Amino acid sequence: MMTLDLEKLKKGASVFGLLLSQKQLELFDIFAAALLEGNKRANLVGAPDAETLLSHHLLDSLSCLIAIPENCLRTIDVGSGAGLPGLPLAIARPDMSVTLLDSSVKRSAFVREVIARLGLRNAEVVCARAEDAGRDQSLREGYDCVVARAVAPLPTLVEYALPFLRSGGTFVAQRGPKAAEESDSAGFAITELNGLLKAVTKVDVPLVSAERYLVEIEKTGPTPARYPRRCGVPLKRPLTGS
Repeated sequence: MMTLDLEKLKKGASVFGLLLSQKQLELFDIFAAALLEGNKRANLVGAPDAETLLSHHLLDSLSCLIAIPENCLRTIDVGSGAGLPGLPLAIARPDMSVTLLDSSVKRSAFVREVIARLGLRNAEVVCARAEDAGRDQSLREGYDCVVARAVAPLPTLVEYALPFLRSGGTFVAQRGPKAAEESDSAGFAITELNGLLKAVTKVDVPLVSAERYLVEIEKTGPTPARYPRRCGVPLKRPLTGS
């Protein structure tokens, strides 16, 4: 028995230029079933039913592909939580390796279990704080793309994300209706970490009425050695220039 309306998923994904195979659709269905089952034990996502999960989480996650370059080979999802947007991206782009970073042991264990169930060879989990992981030389400046949903205010999120990017890489932040205002407030942080605001793009996600935007930031040079600052500081004292 299917959890999702796979025709709606297929049609919605096509809006972002995706032609999902039957196998990919089935993988999304398995992921959705795991999320809904996991929600009974812990609050993994704010989705009370399969319809909301399809629109506000799966299709919303896939909207990132509008801004992710086609030649992107390595992506890290910062603050992945229950695997969003990272796992939908890994399913949709089997040519791209995806690292799912989260500090919660329980959420990370859930995502590892789902990856095994899906048989995904292009996804891995790292359980760590972003500030610590950003100083890990095996991760630092090793990615073509970073993605993140509404993990933190944008100035803080910039400090979390940009240390993972190689020069020339792209940070794609999913934001709400105040994306332009947030981008202005993050201007100092973007410059300080050698980034450049490329675009704030409105995205129409099928079946979602709320405003969605993608903030695209290009990495223009190496991250200064002093960033990210120690755990907790980017959130308590965001880089605003004031």
